[in-house]
Amino acid sequence: MAIRSLSLIALSLVLASCNQTLPSILTVIGMSLPASKAVIEIEDNSDADITIEATGKQWQWGYQYLKGEGEGIAFQSAPVLNEQKISASAIPGLSRSDNYLIDVDNPVVVPFKKKIRLVLTADDVIHAWSVPALGMTQDAIPGFLRETSFRTDTIGTYRGQCAELCGKNHAFMPIVIKVVNGEEYKQWVDSKLRKK
Repeated sequence: MAIRSLSLIALSLVLASCNQTLPSILTVIGMSLPASKAVIEIEDNSDADITIEATGKQWQWGYQYLKGEGEGIAFQSAPVLNEQKISASAIPGLSRSDNYLIDVDNPVVVPFKKKIRLVLTADDVIHAWSVPALGMTQDAIPGFLRETSFRTDTIGTYRGQCAELCGKNHAFMPIVIKVVNGEEYKQWVDSKLRKK
């Protein structure tokens, strides 16, 4: 009799825990389905209109347009650190630019409303290509290819910089992305290809 009552108590405890656990499990599964879809879409780098390789080098970025309009364009993007800009604050009546130390000589130019795939690597140490306004940070690791993608519907200039402690001039590796309309992008591509 005691064994029978113990088994009934055990059975009732199992059923009670199922009444609490089963709804929790179903809730987690229900929440994970849309979240998984969103994560997969974020990480989907297929069907890109333009593919750009970014290579981190101490203390600048190199870019090569691999696929899409602009294929074959390659350039280095170095920070603007000339003496005149650095000493501008020492000249009375002259102030530093708002973009002091986050400006480059050759920005990346992309058209708006196009999916841009970015393939990242590094030549020397680990760097991190980070543009917060586009919601992206991706490590660039020597010997590995990492990728990410972005699309923007807003024309403008987006700024970022290396987000990895990659050495003494880590703070001087700015990233500038200039998002332009389709016609301006075609003109930029034509001017770059003529210089080759």
